[in-house]
Parts: sequence; structure tokens; C-alpha cells
Amino acid sequence: MAPERRTSDFRFKTRYTVLTPNDGDRFSRMLRRAFPSIRFTRRYASDYSLRELNPDLTMASFRRLKFEPPDLHVPYVETMGVADGDTFTAWIEPEGWDPFWLGPNERDHHWIVNEPELSFNLRTCGARQAATRADEGALELCVERIEASYYLDQPEKKRFLDKVWRILAKMTTNKLLRVHWETREPLAPEPDTEHCWAGPDAIRWALEHPLRTFDEDLRPAGPLEVPEFD
Repeated sequence: MAPERRTSDFRFKTRYTVLTPNDGDRFSRMLRRAFPSIRFTRRYASDYSLRELNPDLTMASFRRLKFEPPDLHVPYVETMGVADGDTFTAWIEPEGWDPFWLGPNERDHHWIVNEPELSFNLRTCGARQAATRADEGALELCVERIEASYYLDQPEKKRFLDKVWRILAKMTTNKLLRVHWETREPLAPEPDTEHCWAGPDAIRWALEHPLRTFDEDLRPAGPLEVPEFD
């Protein structure tokens, strides 16, 4: 059944991040140690196409399923370390939970209206050519973010999110330098400015070449050492 409408105050929680797929995999493993039942799905849970949910569809069966809803299953993945980067939803399924699906809409998408309460969204990123320099080696990683929302009458979710954010802080750093978008030379420090939080693989990647940046104007202040996993 669909969730009840809430009336308490709403809060939004976010942090800007630079995480490669390798960082996403490390984060996934750290989360599993803290929350053994956590699961990951490779899209926002609010928007799945029939083809994503049923990759072997023929065109004839696709047309039929638009009028006869299929047996829908959440497309889980083992890790948020998918090689080419993507947007993920992570959540902990309550005991006995079943997704309540609606759709399709005009784009032939189905969506879940009763997402598990303990959840958040995260996007990892892959390298791309920098828009501001055409030099070979002038690549950049996009600044993305982790985000979630909760109501004040959801103390368990707030505790969950606070712990997720602490885990992320253990494997990332916000010690970054603002650099000139063209020369890549460091600019004067900006006191009390938090640019974003970058993972160890993103830091390693950027330090391999002096023209590599996060977006077009951020560079690591130095290497980031974090413990390896068994």
C-alpha cells in the first residue's frame, strides 16, 4: 500500500562529493560492514523503465506489458562501484517489505511509491575531457552529491543518515584547493569554504597529472591515505 502523508517538518540532507566507481565500491563495503542488510539499486527508485526491469523484452511483449503490468522486481546491484559510474539508491528493506508499483506513465516508466524509510541517493562519476582546456591530460571528474530527506518524526532515519555521513567522512577529504580554470595554478585560500568531499581514488587520479581537476577548478591539497580492506 502507498505510504501515509506526513505533516511534520521536512529536512533535506546533502553533501557534495567526488567519488569514482572505485570509491563507490569502497563506500559500499564500508556500509555493508555497518549495515549488513543494506542493498543498492542503479537508479533512483522512483523511475524505472520496463526495459530496465525486463531486459529481454521483445517489442511485441513490450507493447503487451504496457497494458498488462509485468512482475516487477527492483534491479539491485552488488555495489555502487559500477564501472562507468551512475546514480544509485541505497536502502535497508524492512521485514516483510514489498515494493508498491505505479505506472506506466507517458514514458512507459514504472515507479515505487513506498521506498524503504532508511535510504539515500548517491552519484559516482567517471573522467571526461575538461571543457576549459583541450590539452591531452586535461581531464575532470564531476562534482556530484549524496542526498536524502527526512521528516522530524523519523528519528531512526536521521540516525541512519548521520551514520552514513560519518562513514563517508572517514574515507573522503575536503582538503581541496581552488585553482585557476585555465592555468591550474592555485588561487588564494578561501577561509571557511567547504568545496566538496573527494574519495581516495579520485584524489589519486587527480594527482597523477597536473591538469586534472574536479569540475574545472578544484585540485587535491595532497594524497589521502585510508586503510585497505581485507
